[in-house]
Amino acid sequence: MLTHETIKWARKLKQPLSFLKLKFPWAYDEVDLEFLFQCMSKLGFSEVFVNRSKILSRGASASVLVNEKPTQDFGIERGVWQEWHLVPYLILLVGETLNATI
Repeated sequence: MLTHETIKWARKLKQPLSFLKLKFPWAYDEVDLEFLFQCMSKLGFSEVFVNRSKILSRGASASVLVNEKPTQDFGIERGVWQEWHLVPYLILLVGETLNATI
């Protein structure tokens, strides 16, 4: 509905209009954490909050079940922990940064 109304508005006022549709299905796996923390700082998040977010995002590890037996733990070097409740909001910060850049 919002898209339809925006197109209608642009036609009425003869405004040029472009749309860019992005999907973030793998955003959790692809977010560069340092970029995320820079976004948080530039958007005015307190240094304490950013530093605590850094602490929570480090040291994560995982293992994989192979034939119903877990492999040895390995460190997660990219992406963010999906169970971290702030993650969806932090992904939105990255999207907002992309939006502002465009």
